[in-house]
Amino acid sequence: MSYEPVPAQAPHIDLLPPSYQFGLALTDNAPGTLFHQGSAHIRTVEALTDTWRRQRFGAPPMKLAQALAKEQRAVDLLRDFGDVLALPPTYDSMTNRSSVSTGSLISLPGGVVHAGPQASAFRALIFFSASPKACGVEEYDPDTQYSGVLLSGHLVSLMWSQEGVGFEERRYLLTMLASQIEGCRSKGLWSHFSEGDFSEFIRRIERRMFPRGARTRDAYIASCAGQPTLCSSCMPFQDGGGGSSERVV
Repeated sequence: MSYEPVPAQAPHIDLLPPSYQFGLALTDNAPGTLFHQGSAHIRTVEALTDTWRRQRFGAPPMKLAQALAKEQRAVDLLRDFGDVLALPPTYDSMTNRSSVSTGSLISLPGGVVHAGPQASAFRALIFFSASPKACGVEEYDPDTQYSGVLLSGHLVSLMWSQEGVGFEERRYLLTMLASQIEGCRSKGLWSHFSEGDFSEFIRRIERRMFPRGARTRDAYIASCAGQPTLCSSCMPFQDGGGGSSERVV
């Protein structure tokens, strides 16, 4: 429910298959949920590194690709939420129904990249989820929503201290994360990480406020890549000190 004009959400995935999510429109002529309707998918480490290679990052260091493939938590995250990295963090490849009548029921399958639309007036919907009977799926946690920034940040945190991951691998990871931050229209996402050097990195990249001694983006990324403890205990969906405690993005 939004009472005032609100910007669109960051494209994200929350609910996973085989579940579906539904929205029952309570207001007339409100915009429908934005969703990605394309064939680009990232579900594996190989698909992720291929995507990085095609983008401006270039091929990832071999040791980083090998470490990712060995880290089961990274493999699981990409299987469930990797599609948020398959498209730019914008709305160019997303579509929606521009006007939904009161009483309309909208549904999307789990695992689809989607986002709440920009709204200029009061907009109200009842959201709920459902899954096939006796399918044994985990209970839906609406607070766990992975956007490109949050998933990238989680991957950086997981890989930071892995065997074989050194300065070049860390700089590559931070460059990838910085690109996601710069392209995302939703701001303040550093507050979704525990307070510390890593959330400060996200804040400074977003605001382009670099410290003395590392005045440029690339210099700041390099200086952070040289800090072995930058991501010592930083996972998303933790309240940041002084920031918003709301975890839904």
